[in-house]
Amino acid sequence: MRFERLAFAAFLTMSGAEHTTAEPSSAWLRTQVGIVEQSPYPLYNSTEASGQYYALLLGYEDEVSPGVALKVRLPWIFAEVELPAGAIMETNLWGNPEVSAETDLAWNERTRLVMSLGLAFPPGHGGADLEKDYLENKALAIASAGGGWRDRELFERGRVSLTPAMRLEYRPVDNVALEVFFKASLMMRSDRSGSRESDAQHTRINDTGLYAVGGGRAEWNFWKQMSGAVEVWHSHAMQRTIEVPDIEAHRQLVIQPEAFMKISHYSIGASMTLPVGRPLGGSVVTGAVELTVLL
Repeated sequence: MRFERLAFAAFLTMSGAEHTTAEPSSAWLRTQVGIVEQSPYPLYNSTEASGQYYALLLGYEDEVSPGVALKVRLPWIFAEVELPAGAIMETNLWGNPEVSAETDLAWNERTRLVMSLGLAFPPGHGGADLEKDYLENKALAIASAGGGWRDRELFERGRVSLTPAMRLEYRPVDNVALEVFFKASLMMRSDRSGSRESDAQHTRINDTGLYAVGGGRAEWNFWKQMSGAVEVWHSHAMQRTIEVPDIEAHRQLVIQPEAFMKISHYSIGASMTLPVGRPLGGSVVTGAVELTVLL
């Protein structure tokens, strides 16, 4: 590949970092640049996706009532996709917009439970058959793999996704925060005009798919305004949207170390996404720099 194996990303977030209590109203813009050298792709005649991508995530969150927030996420992707013959083609497209409702239950001053329910839907073009809109579907697969398959619901074309999620936060002492989280995305095929089987012996398009992500996070404020964190998650395809023999099941362990500094309404940090083991380990390494501004 003509790009470096280590991809650097810059994030600009306006109000509300993901791991802090949201303000009554907040909006953010996050940008990411990444490299995927090899990711499984469920198409019998093209079983890998690789290339470079640039993604924007637009978001808005508003507290509609005490303890209840409404959140919107809208992804956009630009990608340079490597084709089987060695050529590189560019494309850009919207991912799946998502609307979610979130509620916050504080058990005591050190323990908090956050639950949410999200609905993501395709933007009206493209379907679940990967042989159609070939370039766009590969771009979405690259962006999803670059994020360690953390947010599949934003990148599955031709699918409406219902995603319940929970996050339990605990502070044993003032400068340490622990968190466990879990979400499951039920993905339902929205376009059923095509065949369920692209090839009777190779590819089967399922009407539904089920993907789960679970993990934990530990954060430590070790000196004044400086903090470090480690996040670990496991992504598992309980039922794949598309079945292809000999394609490795989408199970992936990911480690993401972070370090950041907060000064007044600003926060700047760096992180690295490191898939461990197959199928993404050794082919996806994403570095990131994040700037947060609270309004």
